Amino acid sequence: MDKMVSMVLDLYRKSVDQVGVSDKELFEAEKTLSVAITSEKVISSSSDRVSQLLELKKHVDHLKYHVYG
Repeated sequence: MDKMVSMVLDLYRKSVDQVGVSDKELFEAEKTLSVAITSEKVISSSSDRVSQLLELKKHVDHLKYHVYG
């Protein structure tokens, strides 16, 4: 989970610093979170963890909106 939080924070940092976030980075973040969400639903059924992951995915979607308009 910490790895995923730092991944999303890194994307935000790059976005804010005007470094730019690549399409590949956004795609990888989205894919990683989707796999994690599916795994959590299947393996542990922990709704708290799934909720946290969904919240992270919202942030990635928000970044995508700003990158693609």
